[in-house]
Amino acid sequence: MYRAFTKTLALVVFTAAALTACKKDKDEAVEPTKENLAGTYTLSSSKSKINGGEIDDMAQMDACNKDDEYTLKADGTFIYTDAGTACVPDDSYTGTWSVSGKTISTPEVSGNIDSFNGKTLVIYLKEVANGITYESTMVLNKK
Repeated sequence: MYRAFTKTLALVVFTAAALTACKKDKDEAVEPTKENLAGTYTLSSSKSKINGGEIDDMAQMDACNKDDEYTLKADGTFIYTDAGTACVPDDSYTGTWSVSGKTISTPEVSGNIDSFNGKTLVIYLKEVANGITYESTMVLNKK
C-alpha cells in the first residue's frame, strides 16, 4: 500500500510541477492552470510524515523510480514514464488530472499546490487511511 501511495503521491506532485517555462523570477508565483502546469517533470524531493514520524521517500524509492518522468498535458491527461533505469516490470501508466485553484487531483488522490514558479512545483498531500495519517511534500522540477 505504501508503494502505491508513494507512486500516486509522486504523480500528483509531478502533475503540479508541470508548469510552463515562463521567464519569471525564481520566487515569483505562477498561477497553477492546466496550461501553465503542462510539461514534463522529474521528482527532486519527496518527504513524508506518517503519524508524526518523518521519512525521506526518495531514500526509500527503488533506483528505477528515482529518474521517472511525469508528463502533464493541457488536455487533462498525464503519462508516468518509467524513464532512465527501467523497473521490471515497466511501471509506466497513463491517467487523468485536473487543477482547481490550488488543488491538483487525479482520480486516486488530491493535493495542495504549496508553490509554483513555472519551473518548480511543490505539492502537499494529506491522507488518513486505517487510522494512519500520511502527510507528504513533493518537489517536482520541469524539464
